[in-house]
Amino acid sequence: MTELKTSRVPARPQWILPAALCLSLALLIVTGCGKRQTRLTDTSSSPEEICQRTLDVLKHNDTLGLQRLRLTKFEHDSLLVPQMPATPAGVGRDMDMAWRMLDQRSIKGIRRAMEDYGGQKFSLVTVRFTRPAERFGDLVAHKGTEVTVRDSTGAELVLPIFGSILEDNGRYKLVSIRD
Repeated sequence: MTELKTSRVPARPQWILPAALCLSLALLIVTGCGKRQTRLTDTSSSPEEICQRTLDVLKHNDTLGLQRLRLTKFEHDSLLVPQMPATPAGVGRDMDMAWRMLDQRSIKGIRRAMEDYGGQKFSLVTVRFTRPAERFGDLVAHKGTEVTVRDSTGAELVLPIFGSILEDNGRYKLVSIRD
């Protein structure tokens, strides 16, 4: 009786690389690893979270903490302004002047917020936007921020300190503190 010899045929090497690439791409899609991260710093996962963080820093009279929650000059100049619509022909856009105006209003707003509400404990009730959101490229500005809170006596009030809230890839940051 003759023994039949079998041999293993090696896999075709030219198929291994394309198959590995397809598998890698499929894994990226399934796991979401291909999703772009936010370019903003110190963000929150929702408008409610950024507003709650603001209430927390107010309660602790943390002026620097409140300053950190809002848009930075770098974010304003490198992320927001370049995605804003072009100005009318012949009108230049002065980023420094726009930042100075926003920054001065925010500094004044922070000072007023600390004087009026610093050290007080508030419970967040609702966050809503009274004006339509505006898209600037990848960014969305949620405008007319109206935050209803409950104070220590149980009374509800709208806290008039919140400016617009900027969204980038599902992450949120205060643009400014209203003066």
